[in-house]
Amino acid sequence: MGSFPFFSNKRRHFSLVTGGDETFLLEVIRHPDQSRPGVEVLAASQGSPDNEITLHRLLTSVSGTKRTVSVALPLTMFEMLTVTIPNMPEEAVGRALPYHLAKTIQKPLQDFIYDWQVTGSHKDSMEITAYLYSRAAFTTLHDELAKKNIEIISLEPDIYSAVAFLDVIGRLQTDKTCLCSLIWPNSCSHAIYEKGRLKLVRNVLLRQPDTPFSDQIETDENETATPETNTTFQVAEPPIDQNVSHPPSLNNLAPDPGHSILDDFALSISESPAEPVLEAESPKIEPGESHPQKKAGSGHTGWQDYITGLGLEIIRTRDYYASIMKGSSIGNLYVGGCSPLLPELTTVTASAMSLSPEDLLAEPSSGCPAILEAIAIGTGIR
Repeated sequence: MGSFPFFSNKRRHFSLVTGGDETFLLEVIRHPDQSRPGVEVLAASQGSPDNEITLHRLLTSVSGTKRTVSVALPLTMFEMLTVTIPNMPEEAVGRALPYHLAKTIQKPLQDFIYDWQVTGSHKDSMEITAYLYSRAAFTTLHDELAKKNIEIISLEPDIYSAVAFLDVIGRLQTDKTCLCSLIWPNSCSHAIYEKGRLKLVRNVLLRQPDTPFSDQIETDENETATPETNTTFQVAEPPIDQNVSHPPSLNNLAPDPGHSILDDFALSISESPAEPVLEAESPKIEPGESHPQKKAGSGHTGWQDYITGLGLEIIRTRDYYASIMKGSSIGNLYVGGCSPLLPELTTVTASAMSLSPEDLLAEPSSGCPAILEAIAIGTGIR
């Protein structure tokens, strides 16, 4: 069933997860008679964990002995940068990378903590993808948790935790390539997993309509009962992806007893940039540069447009991987965060991909949204 520790009351381990609009602190629980680890909600608060007020509210009722916590945040909260550097031993990359990152970003590198992975090797160069997170936001999070005797042991993007969850529950198949998408109110995270690695990770800003999706269901029922006109809609497919970032590849993602799927990815607190080791011309990439915000309308047509746009982003992720990266065909499509939309999303993806999206977690056992429960388990099993 994967590798995860047995968490007992003697070694309490927490997960802190958010979708951006609400933050949850959960305890990871593993019972011998359960097929997968579970979580128990300890506290919840409106807002994002990079907000000090959110953390105060979240931790008000938390007390006890020393504990550890794993943190998983939406991919949109990180800066993703890919730089090209000369070939060198992997152990030397850590010393050379600060110099190349400092040339690439406009803000001082000291303003961030970051982690990196080698994502491509060529004859004379190698591609490195770095994930950066605001040092000020991390310091706030660290200090507030420390007041409650809680130590952060890992910090990672949502998509890594979701893939770890799929591994734990046995849904990652070594002979099939899978695409995993996480849907948030203002963005979506996409990743492709193949042969033990995450080969592609991308984030897209895509805002959901302001009206509840339940309003569309009621509208559909009314239109079915008393049809008046046939309303058609068209959404122009965006141009070929301008801003796909190659992700860190998790070299040890393959199931290995005693090895966590995410051992190779946890943001660390970087020291000041090192002295230049080797010089290379790196492309200038602006931190935070991403797809333009796609504003979905309100009401019935707004949700139709949104679902179509979401399906197109999933299809574009597949197409980029197949056509540009020459990857394998997708065997499974897992989607988290949009259970009510799955039937409509299927109509978009099935014809183009011959795949129906499967729910990341269909039956949550805690009081938090299913997508956050899955991510909490995924980040908490390391």
